[in-house]
Amino acid sequence: MHKIQWLLLLLLFSNFLFAQTAEQDKVSLYFIPTFQEQHLKLAEDVAYQVTNVPSIETFRAYISGVRLLYEGKEVWAEENSYHLLDASEAESMRIDLIIAKSIRFDQVDFFVGIDSLTNVSGVMGGDLDPIKGMYWAWNTGYINFKLEGKCASVPSPRKTFEFHIGGYLPPYQTLQTVSIRTQERETIKVKVALDQFLNAIDLSKSYKVMSPGEEAQHLSTLLTKMFSCDE
Repeated sequence: MHKIQWLLLLLLFSNFLFAQTAEQDKVSLYFIPTFQEQHLKLAEDVAYQVTNVPSIETFRAYISGVRLLYEGKEVWAEENSYHLLDASEAESMRIDLIIAKSIRFDQVDFFVGIDSLTNVSGVMGGDLDPIKGMYWAWNTGYINFKLEGKCASVPSPRKTFEFHIGGYLPPYQTLQTVSIRTQERETIKVKVALDQFLNAIDLSKSYKVMSPGEEAQHLSTLLTKMFSCDE
């Protein structure tokens, strides 16, 4: 092929890419974990012996099935929608959605956790890779939500609490749906108030959940109360 033909092809391809990009928008979801109205600061060790205020050392959660809605109807859905939030990795707290400029939306829906079909499909890569520390086994599946830390009121020698919430088999499914109303388009800040979860639990009685079951299912219903649109 002659050089001039190559140049024409490159020009056409560049114009095509530019047209595609010009017709698209990027919508960024920023998940902001907070504790007592402050941005969460992970603590490796604090003076929990002299206070009943919990300290958080680990926070991770799966966000999946992201959808955009307008007046109650779905207008866009993300393909292969699985994202692992990890408070120790700031970049993981942002999810970028590429949508057409023509799409109007006033609501963002997503799951907290991993759906049952994905759980039975076998382990996968990316954010679903077991190396991320969010997978139990084939018969118990993924951990949807993980919160670990310390508090003086915990009646254990190390004063640690561990909540690993998951389970996809009936009657103890833990997948939860969150709906966020928003007027923003480019940047949507989603507050994750972790104290809302801990305040609903008596850490002197319940401080360790590490497998699917009735308690995990009950605690999963508290997760949706943590999320709100911070506009």
